[in-house]
Amino acid sequence: MKLLILPLLLSLLPPSTASPSHCPTTVTKTCSRLSKYFPTQLHFPNTAAYNATNTAFYDASSILFPACIFHPHSALNVAKALKILRRHKTPFAVKGGGHMPGGASNIGPEGVLISMEKLDSVEWGDTDEVLKVGAGNRWGPVYKKASEKGRVVVGGRRADVGVVGLVIGGGISFLSGEYGWACDNVAGFEVVLLNGTIVYATQTAHKDLYRALRGGTANFGLVTRLDLVTHNIPLGWSSLSFHDFTTVPSLRDSYITALIDYLLHGASSHPKSGAVNVLLWSPSLGITAGYSNLWYSTPSAPISNTPNTTVTVPSVFTAITAIPGLHQTSNLPLSTFISSLDSLTPPAPSTPQQNVFRTSTFLADESLIREFIRVFDSEYAALADIPGLTTGLTFQPITPHQMLASTLSGRGENVLNLESYARENKTLVVTEQTISWALPGDRERVQETQRRVQRGMEKWAEERGLKVGWWYLNDADGEQRKEVWGGLGEGNGRFLRGVREKYGGGLERLWKGGFKL
Repeated sequence: MKLLILPLLLSLLPPSTASPSHCPTTVTKTCSRLSKYFPTQLHFPNTAAYNATNTAFYDASSILFPACIFHPHSALNVAKALKILRRHKTPFAVKGGGHMPGGASNIGPEGVLISMEKLDSVEWGDTDEVLKVGAGNRWGPVYKKASEKGRVVVGGRRADVGVVGLVIGGGISFLSGEYGWACDNVAGFEVVLLNGTIVYATQTAHKDLYRALRGGTANFGLVTRLDLVTHNIPLGWSSLSFHDFTTVPSLRDSYITALIDYLLHGASSHPKSGAVNVLLWSPSLGITAGYSNLWYSTPSAPISNTPNTTVTVPSVFTAITAIPGLHQTSNLPLSTFISSLDSLTPPAPSTPQQNVFRTSTFLADESLIREFIRVFDSEYAALADIPGLTTGLTFQPITPHQMLASTLSGRGENVLNLESYARENKTLVVTEQTISWALPGDRERVQETQRRVQRGMEKWAEERGLKVGWWYLNDADGEQRKEVWGGLGEGNGRFLRGVREKYGGGLERLWKGGFKL
């Protein structure tokens, strides 16, 4: 879960003074050819549309100045563009929501950026059980459309996160405890292959591609539409909480204890619950805090005469909500709850911050969680002098039911390779270090600290039998690519490479960025 609350705490960066270098001859010809076919959809440097897309990234290091930017309006547009790119052997990158690691969803002046933002349709399928979602969408409009009929989708926990990237990387949702990964709740994928062919992958048609896209990410073709399975949840219980530990440090201990109880016991025994709990530290502002976004897929009974509370709290969350802080608790549609999370965050800075994140996975264990927090606090204390530094540490439970939901749903296995832990009834904890700061010159200091924390904790856990050799792709740094693919297992690796060869042969030579096999 990327720490998207950071604009609340950080100052603006100065405008970038970088400028694009001269485009090589080949890519210049490619851009010219694309402009001929798509005169209103192809944009060049120093135009408003180009600048808006090239700066709309989570991490400032993704501002790379492509030779031109293409905004397709349909799968047919994408197919035509891929034929041109392939013919001219021109490298390209693809941008959805722009939340991937630095540089993973953009390209420099040697290539073309395909930005999917205009593929933004959201339509009902033949029944209320499926939403047809264009690849340029973010989750806000998707949740809003589903709520028109009292339905929900298993998707992102922020309205402004892109749809496709989250789904094909796995996708943790507020609803994952009950319905599994986001990728396990897709009825079909519309995909454009490198040769311009448009295919529709389901359980019965192109079923190998269907399985590969459920965790295998951007290796096989460009997803232009997702048909998402919906579920009937008109209302649920929700809570937004912010706990300031700066003046009362003992509250942090209480928060950590409540968090551990949820990770080890609450999440698995309450599959209708979902939570984002973050330990936050901003030395430049002198803030130490915790914030919690909590969801339960059943509304609670109203109560009266209780300050700042409108409904009773589900038992799984009583410990967290009992900690003093700012609480906003109510029964809401999931779409309203998700939108409210964004409404609490001011608009992002005009120039993106420096942002990096890194992940590890462990067996759920109290001693490990406490040791991780101790090491994290100690290591990042040495970076307190970095301008604008804000750190976030998140622990996310992966329950046995979530790991098996794919098979239980009847939609077949994904490629995430976690079933063995589910069969042993083991809950996992995915950790994410999310760091934001102001100046690019501090990047190596930050990333080296992240590496030390990750490697040190993985060694500590391995010595105690708590390490899990699996890394969640959507929370992984680009440096963790080999770890991510290794964690899927040798058999899945062979399967994915075979699917890539069958559907996307040659794609890896032109499509830059992302987590390539």
